Amino acid sequence: MSMDYSDRQESREELQALASYMAKHNISHTEELKGLAEKLLEQGDREAYEKFALAIAEYEKGNALLTEALKIFE
Repeated sequence: MSMDYSDRQESREELQALASYMAKHNISHTEELKGLAEKLLEQGDREAYEKFALAIAEYEKGNALLTEALKIFE
């Protein structure tokens, strides 16, 4: 379920808090995906593991960009 924030007027502080929460949330999900990928590898599903690994790398790139953006935003 996604949230639509387009029709609200938030203060800068609210936007910072929301962006920070979302970035941390994404990082948390990335860590969960790493665990899932490891379990796939342990079960011998190398092909699925490799696809997960590629996806995780992209998540990490996005997380790094979000972190950089938050530093500018503060």
